[in-house]
Amino acid sequence: TTSADDSQVRSFNTKGGNGIYISGSSSDITIKNCTLSHIGMHGIYIETKNVTIDGCVIYNTGWDGIYCDNCGNRNTLTPSNVVIKNCDISNPCRNTGNNAYGGIILSKNTVDVTIKNNLIHNCENNGIRYGGNGHQIFNNEFYDVVTQTVDAGAIYSGRSWAEYGTVIKHNFFHDIGPDYSHNDYLSLATFWDDYQSGGEFSNNIAVMNNYRRSAGIQVGAGVDNIVKGNTFVAGEIDFQGDSRDARDNRDWITYIQSTLQLATVPYNSAEWVAKYPQMSTLLDRVRANGYKPKLENLIADNFTVDCIQTKITTAMKEDADIRNNIKAGKDYSVFVDPENLDYRVTKEA
Repeated sequence: TTSADDSQVRSFNTKGGNGIYISGSSSDITIKNCTLSHIGMHGIYIETKNVTIDGCVIYNTGWDGIYCDNCGNRNTLTPSNVVIKNCDISNPCRNTGNNAYGGIILSKNTVDVTIKNNLIHNCENNGIRYGGNGHQIFNNEFYDVVTQTVDAGAIYSGRSWAEYGTVIKHNFFHDIGPDYSHNDYLSLATFWDDYQSGGEFSNNIAVMNNYRRSAGIQVGAGVDNIVKGNTFVAGEIDFQGDSRDARDNRDWITYIQSTLQLATVPYNSAEWVAKYPQMSTLLDRVRANGYKPKLENLIADNFTVDCIQTKITTAMKEDADIRNNIKAGKDYSVFVDPENLDYRVTKEA
């Protein structure tokens, strides 16, 4: 679509370079109940606002299933009103082994994309890779994801102190990780890499199915992250929190503003302070901590069954609020019906 308003596209099949391209001159677009397959590049490329993708089946794409870029206004935090729901996305990245691609990609110039009630599966790389601010990733199911990739997650984001506000909640992850034995980096349900900050991972269920070098979530030395009320099952690691080089001497103020992208957003503007007030204090907190990051995160009320270990570095333990996390050994009787993938905890437990 090159220019359209109040448009609906329903029930068609397509094959080719890009399945559907929705440009910045279009708005109020609904793509519903469509099948897109054997696409050379993007299944659907969105570069505008007020778009709904509903009930589509997207598979065998060369790059990603859905790519969102320049959706919303990041300077003013104006929402994109892009919604991706009820879709089945599988087998992306057929033409590339680059883990920058995946099922759904949100660029750093996107604001408030909602991804809910989708099935994302059979991805060699990431299921969702996001940048930007204020996304809602709710009630999705991920399985057979990052099957050929390590140091990656079913949901992945990294290297930014400017991407606050994304909430990952009530998702079900299972069978996550490579289908081969290795001793390499972790494959995870969710990976916040290299100081990624300001996210929330709450009330999710991550069942790793005893894949070697698998984990529920890793907080890679970020700040202001919340990991709360999750259930972790059958992984090598339930939660990993590390400090990277946060205690090393370097010009952290410059590093945070440039490499970690803080200076790329107007975090002291009225709009940003109103929505993400903790961002306006980031540099002051670094200065108050001897010009080094203080790894202030909340890790609380998580429940673990049959995971070998929790790994948290000393610096993360000293700085984070870690409390009320429960380990139940290998007692699968606490779940409603694990043989049929119902990992809700029973009332009796």
